[in-house]
Amino acid sequence: MPEPFDGARFVRQIVAVVTRTLDRFAADMHFKPRLVAGQIIGLLGAAALVISVVVPATLVIILGLLLLGVALGYVTPAMTTGVLAASPANMSGLASGILNAGRQVGGAIGVALMGTLVEMHGGRGMFAAFSIALVLFGVMGIAAQRAIPEPHRLTGPS
Repeated sequence: MPEPFDGARFVRQIVAVVTRTLDRFAADMHFKPRLVAGQIIGLLGAAALVISVVVPATLVIILGLLLLGVALGYVTPAMTTGVLAASPANMSGLASGILNAGRQVGGAIGVALMGTLVEMHGGRGMFAAFSIALVLFGVMGIAAQRAIPEPHRLTGPS
């Protein structure tokens, strides 16, 4: 007798394969391209969620949430690497703590604001919340691309 379809296990397997593939692709990358790529993936996830408000299909919602999860998994280590690389070694603990505190506070404020939009305006609020997330992912991707210096390239003798 065939085993019944287990959706949760299937999604976990897909996430594992996608994550391993992206890790192999980005293993030797400087943190800047990883940060920018994560923002682009997040933008695509937010776009899928915006579409899901208009076209409420389960697969669109799953795709959006999957992309957002991958994006956060891509961005978080890149942010940590960037902060630690930019701070003096004797201040790395403080820099890491400030980054984590900022991430926690930002997440709490974001959830509160987006939840308020949804609660006060229903479907329009959800559309607005996902649209704001989409715009912020785009703005942060552009900001990361423009503001973070390129890594120094080691060149041989000329």
